[in-house]
Amino acid sequence: MSAAARDLIALAEHLQGVEEPWAAAIVDGLERLLTGDTDDVAEALGLKTSPGERHWRTTAALDTRDRILREAATRFFPNMKKSRQAEELGVGLRRYGSGPDWRRDRELCECPYPVHLLKFYYWALLRAIDNPLSDDRIRRILGVS
Repeated sequence: MSAAARDLIALAEHLQGVEEPWAAAIVDGLERLLTGDTDDVAEALGLKTSPGERHWRTTAALDTRDRILREAATRFFPNMKKSRQAEELGVGLRRYGSGPDWRRDRELCECPYPVHLLKFYYWALLRAIDNPLSDDRIRRILGVS
């Protein structure tokens, strides 16, 4: 038996003691892999996407981006209306994303800016999804109707 198989068995045994629905689902998937019912890890763990459905990695990246955006709005523009927060964030994000700083910073594994700077959040946003956001999209993320 391979070390990886032993590790999966140990993980399944450990998770059997966790009283959470997600733990039971993972144990079931691991057991399906270990018994040979499936060789598809993504399918066994419920990560397989249907046609037309977003990949789970994309969904996770979007969720991360949106969370960082809301945190930046609250931290740096707490007394502004959300529509004004969206404008401020949009201008700064587009400026950073199209400038020399992002072209240099995009390859870095760790953010070169301290957390008290707005550039820290711009870097984290673009690392999650390197795609510019319109003010309208930012407003929707911030919850402006």
